Amino acid sequence: SDDRDQPVAIKADEVDMDLKSGRRLYLGNVSVTIGVYPQEGSIRIRADQVEMIFSNEQLTLALATGDPARFRQRPVGKNHDVVGKGQTIKLDEVKNVVTLSGGASLKQQQDTVYGETIVYDLRSGKLRVRGDSNSVTQTILAPKTPGGASSVKSSSATTTRARMVVRPDALD
Repeated sequence: SDDRDQPVAIKADEVDMDLKSGRRLYLGNVSVTIGVYPQEGSIRIRADQVEMIFSNEQLTLALATGDPARFRQRPVGKNHDVVGKGQTIKLDEVKNVVTLSGGASLKQQQDTVYGETIVYDLRSGKLRVRGDSNSVTQTILAPKTPGGASSVKSSSATTTRARMVVRPDALD
């Protein structure tokens, strides 16, 4: 179901609200849950600070910052979560897009992408990963062993060029 139709539960040490403008600032140990986790389509964000903009009591934009801020979503039709982190996480509820920035990573099961910025379209499940002159964009696609576990160990890249690592299930 559409996340905009789901309840939003927010916990924080402190909150500063401007009910007229719809701006809300949550500070300290912030936890945001959209939907009822772990139902499909539910989203969780944990951060040091979260700024939210509401319009007609509907969430339109959330900007989370932390060291790092963390994002988790249960995609519709899946029994596992997509987990992301970055220094900032911007959730655009109108466009249904999450942008992770600052040493960003996004993991789904054993597959992980790393970059300076990751743009994740929640509706389509599509990603756009960008690096910069000081960071590596890396993708690790991990095959499953017969027991279902991944056979890939984490590796680091030494170049600023885009890199993709694909490992087949078996070599013929």
